[in-house]
Amino acid sequence: MSSQRYRDLTPQAFRDIIIQLVIKEGKSQREAASFLDIPKSVVSNVVRRYRELNTTLPGNTHANRKRVFTPTVKKKLMELFDDNETITLKDFKQGLGVEVSTFTIWKWINKSGFIYKLIRLTDPIHDSPEIINKRANYAKWYLSNSYKMTKNIIFISTLTFRFILFGNLSSVKGEINTKALKYMTNSNINILVAITMDNVVHYEGVTNVNEDVFNNFLARVVEILGNFEEFMFILDKYIFPLNNSEMTPNFTFHEFPRFSGYLNPCYYLAIFLQQNIERKILPTDIDDIINRLETITRRLTKENLKSFYRDCEYYF
Repeated sequence: MSSQRYRDLTPQAFRDIIIQLVIKEGKSQREAASFLDIPKSVVSNVVRRYRELNTTLPGNTHANRKRVFTPTVKKKLMELFDDNETITLKDFKQGLGVEVSTFTIWKWINKSGFIYKLIRLTDPIHDSPEIINKRANYAKWYLSNSYKMTKNIIFISTLTFRFILFGNLSSVKGEINTKALKYMTNSNINILVAITMDNVVHYEGVTNVNEDVFNNFLARVVEILGNFEEFMFILDKYIFPLNNSEMTPNFTFHEFPRFSGYLNPCYYLAIFLQQNIERKILPTDIDDIINRLETITRRLTKENLKSFYRDCEYYF
């Protein structure tokens, strides 16, 4: 069958034939383009739109896309940048609830200036009777402390993030260290923090947290606090075997209920870091991300910390 017979078809009929050849008959896009004597890019665009939207109708015009990208949609896009669930372009499309291609979504993201986001790796929330009981006991203990002692409670936590790049490497302008970028994408990014309701006692960004790293961090916290007051350490997530050689009687530990991150002010600190890190400039490497996280942590104000405490104490 010659391609000559298709020359006088309407554009819509052309699109239908492309889908017939590629999707239903299993021909390659190159074969379809050669058979119809048209550029392969035309075939690719029609097939991509069909797979994304299940339609052969033409895409929105540029003017229509501008009308779709309303201030309301832009505001929603900003909210999706800040959440912890929206990761892929399809996630963004679903969250926005608009009938455009994922390529259009990517262009909107690019127009907004955001290049990447960090997602928080957190324990899931479980509500078994045992855990609910532990939460109740923890809240009762926490509220029983005097104000002075509450100010000397040190929350120690490992905040873990994962780097998510929007689009692909070729879509990012400027010089790119692809090896460093691949390492960032495949590695966890951690920042150890020790905080009270008044100040950040200590923080340290690392790529890996093991027993030695954790105990060295804890020893540094003890050194900073000194032995003139009594302090209570609350550690979440997990507890490595602690090296107590550096401890003095004025330091004690209290168990934090697992799967209950929202009861910990560090949980809200992690959200603050996630939403306030510079996301319009691509990091050069994983150390650059760690430096950005440490800079935000160093600049936390007393008001920031109090807000984290208010958020977790709301559930007591």
